[in-house]
Amino acid sequence: MGREAAVCEIGTPSHLLFPPVAVALEDHSVRVLLVEDHKPLVRALRQGLEEEGFAVDIAQDGEEADHKANTVEYDVVILDLMLPKVDGITLLNRWRKKGLKTHVLVLTARDTLENKVSGLDAGADDYLTKPFELEELLPGCEPSSGATIRSKIPSCGCLI
Repeated sequence: MGREAAVCEIGTPSHLLFPPVAVALEDHSVRVLLVEDHKPLVRALRQGLEEEGFAVDIAQDGEEADHKANTVEYDVVILDLMLPKVDGITLLNRWRKKGLKTHVLVLTARDTLENKVSGLDAGADDYLTKPFELEELLPGCEPSSGATIRSKIPSCGCLI
């Protein structure tokens, strides 16, 4: 039975019978999936991103993130690597193998060179380590920028 049939037969508006899984964004905000399990950081990031005009959904573990990323079209995913249930690198590999092209910014405490290379090799578009300032995060939340952390790394020299 389609939505129209439900309205005609029982007289209830279809939006009450079939609430949307994800609310359509009429203001064309950048839709962000924030995948983070540390609640104080989730609150602060959500507030900061929403104040900047982003529409933010939250996933607090890898399973929830995988479900949301496969059912809702996001412009950007901000992904912690150390997550309950499924870790961030596993998610990133899974998404890229499925052909998910969403811009992924890794936000993690894993700050070694090996961790950064591993995250970028898994398909991250940007890699930012904690602690950080919101101003550092915002450029990576622009999906159409086309700039990745790899394009910002000089071909020689030390990054200090």
